[in-house]
Amino acid sequence: MTPTLKRQTLRVARMAPGLLAAGVLIAAAASPLVAAEPQDAKKPAAEMSAGPLWERNVAKWQPLRQIASREFKFLVDPQHFAAGREAGFKAVWEKVKVAAAKNGFKVSDSKKGLREAFSTKEYFDTPDFKLRKAGYVIRISTKYAEGKPAFPFTLTVKEMSPDNLYRILGSKLETAKGYKVQAGNEENISISANGALNGYIESAWEVKLKPEEVGAKTLGDFGKIFPALLAAGLPADTKLQPKTAFGYKVVPGTLHLDGGVDVDIEMEGWAASADSAIYLGEVSFSLETPDYYAMGETHASAERFLQICLGRDAADLKLANGERWAGSKVLFLLNLPNP
Repeated sequence: MTPTLKRQTLRVARMAPGLLAAGVLIAAAASPLVAAEPQDAKKPAAEMSAGPLWERNVAKWQPLRQIASREFKFLVDPQHFAAGREAGFKAVWEKVKVAAAKNGFKVSDSKKGLREAFSTKEYFDTPDFKLRKAGYVIRISTKYAEGKPAFPFTLTVKEMSPDNLYRILGSKLETAKGYKVQAGNEENISISANGALNGYIESAWEVKLKPEEVGAKTLGDFGKIFPALLAAGLPADTKLQPKTAFGYKVVPGTLHLDGGVDVDIEMEGWAASADSAIYLGEVSFSLETPDYYAMGETHASAERFLQICLGRDAADLKLANGERWAGSKVLFLLNLPNP
């Protein structure tokens, strides 16, 4: 049996070629939004649907050879969790399986069923999103075990480029000495308003830390770990405000894609506090791409599952006007719709 590919970013060396192209969504320097309008969004729907997204990417990205991974995202309306998280996850999963079977996809149930994992994600910025405007995102992710936070937590800093196609390739997000870092580029894919698929880039750098290592969580505290943040044009003593999401995640099963590749399907619900009502849901899966250009069969299969199975045959799950958020739960959390 083909080993299941876990939903995680494939880590690559800092200077390795990454996912970056003129036609993808990139953070806008003149706006607090994460994603600027892609060039393709201005094209007619017929042209947008002319070919699979991966083929359009290959045409744009040559000769950029190394692609890390692709995450496929589908935002789910919170009404499906009105009867509670357990009932909501079960109902959503059943609809996903029905849509998969209708289109000839094989989906296997996980032995763990709908066992939940709880975590928090804190996003740090100024009230007017000055870090985001400079192309940076700071996030602390904390997992919980038996109701208590499990340390170390994960500090993630993301760098995005609004107008320099090589900023991600030559990222300046080196850590100070003494930290072990993981870094990689990921393409995030969602369904646009006209039904076509679009993607945007994130380059994520992660370190494991204890709470005392980030102090009061000022820009300077984070800058001691990632010095490039201190070149964002803000004083080191800038106080950053956290915006927190309380997340409940399940991994209900495995999707078997063409090309012999298996990926875990994840479902997540975000709430405003622990055990409060879900205000946003998501179905997602991640495809690691050790050789993006040699995986055409698998790319096409993954894109068809998102676009046809979820976007068309499970459309009743979709968040109303979900395309405004470019598949991003974070944009929804911060109320920063994609233009």
